[in-house]
Amino acid sequence: LDARKKQAFRIAARIADVLTGVPVIGAGSRPSMAQERGRKEAEMWSDKFIRTQASKLDETCHNDRTEQQRHFAFFSGAERMMQFLESAYHYEDSIPPYSEAAPGQALAPETEADQAQRQADLFLSEIFAHSRRRMEEEDRKDKERRAKVDPEQIDMDDPDVAVPLTGENHLKEVFMRETWRSEEEGVKVKCFVAPDPPKQFRTHQHFFLSGGFVSPSFPLAALLRAIYSVLLVPSADVFRELVISQLREPVVQVRLIGLVERCGSYVDCNVAAKLLRVMCIVLRSDPHQSVVEDRPHLVGCYSFANFACSCLRSLLGLLAPLGTGYILTVQQQVLCKEAIRLLKQLVTTAARMDLSGVPSAIRAECVEMGYERMLDPLTVQAVFLSMVYDMQADLGSQHGQYISERFVRSVLGRRELHSLVSEVLAAVIWGCPRRRYEVLGLFNRYAVLGRHKFTASYLPDLVGRVDVLRLQSALQDLLRERTGDQSEHILQCAYVELPVEQQGWRLSLRAPGTGPRMFVVTNKRLLILARGRHGHLSKPCGICPQESFCPVAPEIEREMDLKDLTRIVVGADSQLFILAWKKYSRQNEICGEHYDYVICHRCDVRNALLDALSWLSGPSSESRVEPICDTLVADTVHRRMAARLLCVSFAMRVLTNGEERLSLFVLSEAELCEFEVRFEHWLVPHEIINHFDDAGDPGEVDIIDGDGHHLAGERRRRRPNEFSVRKERTEGELLLGSSVASHGQADLPQLTDGHSDRGHRQRHRPSRTLWDHVDHDELLQVLEDRDRAMRNTDAWILDQDDAHHVAALGPVCLGFRLHGGHHPGSGGGAAGGGGGEARDNDAVRARVMNERRKLIFQLLAKEPVWRLKRIEFLGGDKPSLRIAFKKKGSETLSTMVDIRFFDDAARESWRRGLALALHKGSAVGQWQRDWDGS
Repeated sequence: LDARKKQAFRIAARIADVLTGVPVIGAGSRPSMAQERGRKEAEMWSDKFIRTQASKLDETCHNDRTEQQRHFAFFSGAERMMQFLESAYHYEDSIPPYSEAAPGQALAPETEADQAQRQADLFLSEIFAHSRRRMEEEDRKDKERRAKVDPEQIDMDDPDVAVPLTGENHLKEVFMRETWRSEEEGVKVKCFVAPDPPKQFRTHQHFFLSGGFVSPSFPLAALLRAIYSVLLVPSADVFRELVISQLREPVVQVRLIGLVERCGSYVDCNVAAKLLRVMCIVLRSDPHQSVVEDRPHLVGCYSFANFACSCLRSLLGLLAPLGTGYILTVQQQVLCKEAIRLLKQLVTTAARMDLSGVPSAIRAECVEMGYERMLDPLTVQAVFLSMVYDMQADLGSQHGQYISERFVRSVLGRRELHSLVSEVLAAVIWGCPRRRYEVLGLFNRYAVLGRHKFTASYLPDLVGRVDVLRLQSALQDLLRERTGDQSEHILQCAYVELPVEQQGWRLSLRAPGTGPRMFVVTNKRLLILARGRHGHLSKPCGICPQESFCPVAPEIEREMDLKDLTRIVVGADSQLFILAWKKYSRQNEICGEHYDYVICHRCDVRNALLDALSWLSGPSSESRVEPICDTLVADTVHRRMAARLLCVSFAMRVLTNGEERLSLFVLSEAELCEFEVRFEHWLVPHEIINHFDDAGDPGEVDIIDGDGHHLAGERRRRRPNEFSVRKERTEGELLLGSSVASHGQADLPQLTDGHSDRGHRQRHRPSRTLWDHVDHDELLQVLEDRDRAMRNTDAWILDQDDAHHVAALGPVCLGFRLHGGHHPGSGGGAAGGGGGEARDNDAVRARVMNERRKLIFQLLAKEPVWRLKRIEFLGGDKPSLRIAFKKKGSETLSTMVDIRFFDDAARESWRRGLALALHKGSAVGQWQRDWDGS
């Protein structure tokens, strides 16, 4: 079989279809042509589509897919397909590549990927040597200080003055530092000649090349899709872990980069973007992982950071015009976004390198060295320009001042870019202080010298993200000092709102706090910090940096043990999630569940919190609490709205008297509504629908809310022949055999070397977490208590036979409906005695659900889209939006809706949603933009 022929592409594409879950073509269907397969293969992946295909399989196809994934993972299917594709590129003298040559053997010319990987390994050695050298210096200085005759004698050093981070102060200081430079030293922000794209960024998506050969981009795209399907929707977790361990091998990474480079173009079939998406999963540290100890993992991070940075540096010339004279193609935009997505994951992983026993100051120096190596100035400038390009395109630089269909499709294609860029820039400002003024200087050059328009709330939002990172580092040191446990690490830290606050009685002379709450997840526990307050002062002194907690340290209001976590329910929007905990009676017996309703300030932080909580809820995948989707709020929103939903967000409604109230704002194609959510009437969902974070960009026809999450009204229901993640793992273990099911990796030594085997074994049990010292009997007791709490809550609601009592019920659980109608935990006899009891239980649940659906929402405002008169994106430090509606039959304004969002990304999401609503739902004419300098 020739790797350059179309038969090879057909086979590679079919392998990817089987691993993904695409069904076989029926007998009466017309077989697709190779060119048709090529057009489908050239598109960027949709996570939602891949998961949907896998969930639609019947039991026979599901078992076959599990068997095929088993062969692909346990017999190195990715490496075999790579070797087959490499057969099209033979070396003339059969000289092995640089990374595979034996000692003393002739070497092929070292490729750029080989050089990057070798330099990354040397750089890691340099970082570890620097940490040891600095610790020796600190020990020597400490001994000299102790040996001094006069204990009060000190060395007069000049420490750096810590300046509080505020957007206005930074802009003024950067303006004084940067504006004296000549024009030759500045950045040219105007371009009147369309740039010429580099060769590797030109699109040549021709299926056939000269000589009847198929373009190498198509079979490579099929290989990457096969790998991605096992990583995204594995039939068993062991398959995913095996593929990750194989792809972390340095030789495999070099070969993958070589295959992409040999395609001639990075954007054909989105091969470079697809490789970056795959490596984003492979190189991502586990949510529970506080320290990265695997050296090949870190080497791969720096190696692929070099590849992502090279892509961004090559795009720098295309981003410089900012949409004037040249507009990025869809493939170039996708590549830019995937490169920034990978950099976001890599900076997080690099900050967790294993530096055990190293003081925090020396650790900060090592992290700064890593960031300087990973993100050079040109890469930082390219990341910044991608954000400016997105802003200028949203303001109409590419499509004029009118809201047209072309503009709507353009803004929908750049989803997620805003948050990704903010995370990368915040990490650079926090982790690399020497680059701080370089980043902030870019704002000065483009906003002042280039006269480009920025949203006024973006820089304060960026500074807020930096403050969270600095507070997380300072809070970690404070917790270690209080508890004496040096192994406790903060995994996630975020500002949240708790609509239903659980406060205990305590006597305190302090005034109540007014600041936001902080939600802290460590590798040992979950903390909720009290609202910020500063003793006798109403605000910080302004001299001390924010991470010093001036003038009082943070107060821990509640501390929860993750062993008591029973469920994680995810809202239909991008901010809300609910945590269910075991509820104990006065006799210290488990009597049900109580709930914490959490609304995240930032739209992009919820998924990280959910991953960390889920991974820390159990030592293995069988014992973890998987996030499930909420159905009551989602279904109620869908029933209340008259058209397809566009945006769903929690935000603050600014009233005319200056006060604010927390509300749920919903935008559809026909109307805008404001609801008050009454969480006391909320119900745990009856139907299990696993929640997934879709990394892909949905198309226009798939949009349901502002961030691509699908509501229950349009979500496909689970059929009896579909399988949850937990059932898929069970059947996968059955197919793997008893030895694999009991040990998890019996055949692993046959697949990889000893180093990768050790790394894979460490991933199956979380290290340095609350489960380290939990034995098997204690784990069984935790799982039994968890099931008892869920059963008690379900039994309590089922005992309520009178429909008139439904309105007076507290938060209850509707239970989990299993296939066949059996009640969970009720045993084989009681629930399985007949279908009459199950039907009665379903009737009770349906009646309670209908009653709660009437009570959970209170409508506060409702305005049709066709009455929209003006939309103002208010300037200032806070992301605010003002929507004006006119009276019916008149041009005068009747209603002004002022909304303050919690972060700038949420307002940008509403900017896109309003553009789509105006394009589809407005009948008053074509809308246009106008810049009001006031």
